[in-house]
Amino acid sequence: MQPNQLPYAILFEKETAMENGQEPATKADLNALRNELLEAIHGTETSLREELLEAIHDTETKLLRAFYNFAESNQKRLSEV
Repeated sequence: MQPNQLPYAILFEKETAMENGQEPATKADLNALRNELLEAIHGTETSLREELLEAIHDTETKLLRAFYNFAESNQKRLSEV
């Protein structure tokens, strides 16, 4: 991945008012683009947050299982002594 590249692609719909790409942008066009960008960023942020929470939960589960297995094996050793 490039240093400045985002891990998620953000896709935007092409506005019908700017079909040929040569017309000047109006304030309404800029506001529409701003709103579209904010929605895309919010969606990506929500997705990343969900993935992060899932990764944290999975790591926590793995750690708890490892500590439990360690404690269980120690308990067996102590009971044999």
